[in-house]
Formats: sequence, C-alpha cells, structure tokens
Amino acid sequence: MKDLLIQAVKDVNEKDVLMLVDQAFASGLSAKDITECIKTGMDYVGKEYETGNYFIADLMMSGIIFKEILTQERMQPFKEFENQNNIGTILIGTVKGDLHDIGKDLFSSLAQSCGYHVIDLGVDVHPQTFVDNIIKLKPDVLALSVVLHTAIRSMKDTVDLIEKHDLRKNLKIIIGGNPLTKETFNFVGADAFSRDATEGIEIIQAWTREKK
Repeated sequence: MKDLLIQAVKDVNEKDVLMLVDQAFASGLSAKDITECIKTGMDYVGKEYETGNYFIADLMMSGIIFKEILTQERMQPFKEFENQNNIGTILIGTVKGDLHDIGKDLFSSLAQSCGYHVIDLGVDVHPQTFVDNIIKLKPDVLALSVVLHTAIRSMKDTVDLIEKHDLRKNLKIIIGGNPLTKETFNFVGADAFSRDATEGIEIIQAWTREKK
C-alpha cells in the first residue's frame, strides 16, 4: 500500500492519490505513515523538477495534492496538538542565494496542520530581512531552508546577524535541507537541524512542550 501511494504521488496523479489515501486509512495506516509516503513522493517530484525531467506544473500540482490531503481532519499526524490552534509562531524562509521552495512549503504545510502559525518570507531571503521580521513579529521559532550547498554560507550569515542583534534569547533556530550535515549544522550555529520535514516538526513540538 505504501509503495502504491508513493508511486501515485511520484506520478502526480491526484485521483489515485486521494483513492489510495482512503484505502491506506482503511488498511490501518496512520496519518503519520501516510504523510511520510506523500513526502517521499514529493521529494522525488522535486528532484525530477530540478533535473529538468518534470515541469513547474508538476511541482505545483504535487504541492496542491499534498495540501488537499493535509487539510483533511483525519490527516493530523501528531495527535497531541490536533485540536490546538496557534500553539506557537514559526517564521520560515529559504536563505539568500537559494530559490528552492518545495521543502520549505512541505514543512510549512505540515506545521500549520499541527496548529502552528507559520509566516513564510519566501525564497532568496536576505539575512537582514529575517532580522527585521524577528524584531517585528517575535516568533518562537525561526526555520531556515536551504537546498544549494553554496547557500549554506548565507545561512550562517543569517544566524550570525541574529546573534549580533542579540535576538537568540527567546528564539529557537532550526535549519533544514538535504545538504545539511552535523558539520554544517555546527558551522551555522543553529539550535537544531533536520533533512526531514516530519522530524523537524517533532523537534519543534519538543520545544513547545518545554515552554509549557
């Protein structure tokens, strides 16, 4: 069942995805399992788009399908928070020098489904723009996204500028993206890193519990 669902997402087949989600629930799969399958399929679509095998329409459609499923009431992968709204504010953006957004959008949609208020600054975001919005909006969490190795330096510049303005006291910073490793995490100086959207949400939820 999981393989069929993943393949349907890879094929960007909305009808089959919706049908297979129904069948997956009927067979006993959890919302978290289904979310993981959809994420796996979307990761494939994103990579195929980056290599030129898929078009922008395919990328956009996969995002539409994901959001359509995630907004269903039964698609609450983390039950502890399913009936809560605005349990925290997450400021998110792809760092300067990187125009990729599929991972960022996936994480944002998942965070919103778990009750977080998400403010998305978009892509190619300058470090000063992050700082200005942290001062203005006072988020609980800053999520920085990166896909290109060349943009990791910009991620560090963003964290350094935040520290220069003394904004780390009440702010947690999580960085995400496929090129990240333990070494790059240490280089950037964030509080946590993840290459997986679901894992990233779990990290933020742990921070939310700590604040209670």
